[in-house]
Formats: sequence, C-alpha cells, structure tokens
Amino acid sequence: PDAAPPTKLARKLSPHPLLELPNMPDLVQAVEMMLQNSYLLEADRGKIQRQDIERFLRAEEGNTTKAFKRITATVEWRKLQLPIATGVCSECAKSHRAHDLRCIGEDSYGRPVMYNCFSACIARAPQGLFDHYQVKAEDCIRRMKGSVETWVWVCDFEGFGMRDAMDPRFSVWLVQMLQNHYPERLGAAVIVDAPRVFSLLWRAAKSVMA
Repeated sequence: PDAAPPTKLARKLSPHPLLELPNMPDLVQAVEMMLQNSYLLEADRGKIQRQDIERFLRAEEGNTTKAFKRITATVEWRKLQLPIATGVCSECAKSHRAHDLRCIGEDSYGRPVMYNCFSACIARAPQGLFDHYQVKAEDCIRRMKGSVETWVWVCDFEGFGMRDAMDPRFSVWLVQMLQNHYPERLGAAVIVDAPRVFSLLWRAAKSVMA
C-alpha cells in the first residue's frame, strides 16, 4: 500500500532549507583570514570548524564582520562556562534526579532529540537548569553525524506551574545563549501540553528573540 501522506506536524518538524549564500566559499575564507589575524590563540582557532563559520555566516546573512565578532565572542564565552568545560551539571552531580533533560536518540533525519518533563525535574533553580542545558546541548552536538547540524527539543510541560512561569530567567538566558552562541542549532521544538500560564513565559522569551 502507498505510504500515508505526512501529517501537518511531520511537515513542520522536517528540516528547513538552509539560507543559501552563493559566495559562501569566499565568505568563509574571509572569516578564516580574520580569525588568523585575530588575538585568538592557535589552539582556540583550531577548534573552529568550517561548519561553525558557515552557521554564523548564515545567521548574519553573509556579513563577515558580524560573523567574525560572534565567533570570537563565542570562543571567549565557552571558556567561562564550567558545565561545558567539565561536561557535568553541578546539580546532577549531587543527585541524578535533579534534572530531567536528556538525549533520547535521533529522529528520522538523524537529528539528536532531547526530551524533558517538568514533573520529573526536582531542581528548578534557573542557573542549574541553564547549566544542565549547556551540558546536553554539547552532548547533542557530539552525537551529530555526517551533515547533521541541528537537534530537536521535546519539552513536556506536565508539572509546569505558576512558580515556573513567574521566573523567566532560564527561558531568557536560554534564548540569548542559543541566538548568540548556538545559531541554527535548534532545528525544531515540540511543546507538549503547555498550560495557560505558559503564555507568561513565552512573552518573556519572545521579548529577547532576534
């Protein structure tokens, strides 16, 4: 029998076409020259892959100067992030039940999928949640194979309450981090059973979105 046509949700979750910059090789070369002549140490420059440069260029619509500034800022930012350096969330080091966000596999496009449910999260402090997301974001990147550059996040709002909605710091920090330091990494987000109070959190997050 013929395969069933893709559902509306399946179409939304399919990878979006990347922004095509016809002169991408020249743009990448220009940024590479900027990095070569920058203050960054050789060890730091060696960690910057061509795919990273391309993602920042797409995020800045081909502006090499802006892409270069964001890349160097990200290099410096990563040095200050203890969860990235250690690969360990301090809260989870105390209790394996502190946070629930975890990588659960890959979707049909090969993208790593991370999942969390609020009812299974014990430690709700914004800084702890933020640190934990960094650890799992890096985990997703390590799992990427071939041309895969994005992950999918399934966020289950069972257990989400007013106390969570009234403190938007984690959501604001997360949006800023993804925009500034992980451009074009979040391929899709699936929100499950969002309650009415979620609108408060969503308004706070939208206020800092580019």
